[in-house]
Amino acid sequence: MTNQRCKVITAILALIALLVGGTIYLLFRSLDLYMFNWICDADMKDSIALLRDHISRIPLWMEGMLPDGLWMLSYCLIIGCIWDFKMRKCWPMLVLLLIFAILYEIGQSVHLTSGTFDPLDIVAYISAFLLGTIYIFIINQLITTKNYLQ
Repeated sequence: MTNQRCKVITAILALIALLVGGTIYLLFRSLDLYMFNWICDADMKDSIALLRDHISRIPLWMEGMLPDGLWMLSYCLIIGCIWDFKMRKCWPMLVLLLIFAILYEIGQSVHLTSGTFDPLDIVAYISAFLLGTIYIFIINQLITTKNYLQ
């Protein structure tokens, strides 16, 4: 598999993770959240409410922690694309976001940052970080092996 093809596939996976996480948030989280101010500004609150009336509920863990994990995964995949799946180059940016995400979540527990603390969010961040870094490592090995064999 070529480097360019890996980047395209990875970017598509990152976009899917981002959109699925956003869709879950949009359809199941409270519209009173600060991040949804744009929905009110765009006069879309009634449309979102209509959509919500026609969908089933999902488990609470999917509402809360799954979007966080999907967004972290999306970030990891994009960083992999930017740095050509070279772990040594990706690692600082990946670790920096993981630390920031965990500190932000801990900040919620002591009311330094907005939101509600949930230790499962930290589990989601770490799981997505691990999945993303493993993915980057595997893609790097595929690219390196293919280049070596040619």
